[in-house]
Amino acid sequence: MWLEAILAKHDLVALLPELMPLTVRLNGGGSVELEGPSELELVTDTGLRLTCKAKVHWPVLGIQVPVTLRSLTALVKPQIAASSTGDRLVFSVRVEHADFAGLPDVVDEKITEKINETLDRDHVALEWDFTDSLSHVFKMPATLEHFEALGLQVAWGEVRVTPDALVLAVSFHARVVRTGERDRDVKPARLDGGDAAAPRSAH
Repeated sequence: MWLEAILAKHDLVALLPELMPLTVRLNGGGSVELEGPSELELVTDTGLRLTCKAKVHWPVLGIQVPVTLRSLTALVKPQIAASSTGDRLVFSVRVEHADFAGLPDVVDEKITEKINETLDRDHVALEWDFTDSLSHVFKMPATLEHFEALGLQVAWGEVRVTPDALVLAVSFHARVVRTGERDRDVKPARLDGGDAAAPRSAH
């Protein structure tokens, strides 16, 4: 079995203003403060391209006071990351272009490069361990005979981006625990299951 969650573009457009202003801390005491987004684009099979105003304060680059950017374009890329405990949804961030007021393009590009190096090195990303969040054992009520619990264990997940939505598909293994079974307190991680109902290629 599998579950599909769809976050439409208009939902993202409505949500982003509530997240602003958003400050990203950089090493060396620096920061990038994002202000009201002016444009949002969903790039097929890639991610969310966001254009907004911003301020940068980064002493290690000689920017001692906040400097205003005419615009900053960032790409937020969702991807599935595997771990020993299961799949996670990770949103990484990369600055595509930073337009500093009064600075030539070559300087803009140098600062953009330094910001991305820091974001990569500091592993700045938003993560959701949906394997842990969505795996669950549902205890059956006492009025039902012969059945103790129903366990659902996340098998894998996939994420895709279309021009209109961000889509997360999650596949599950399921197991019914009957009354009197030795592992009556079964945890989702202990569930035995074959291949999930829907193959990855179906999404």
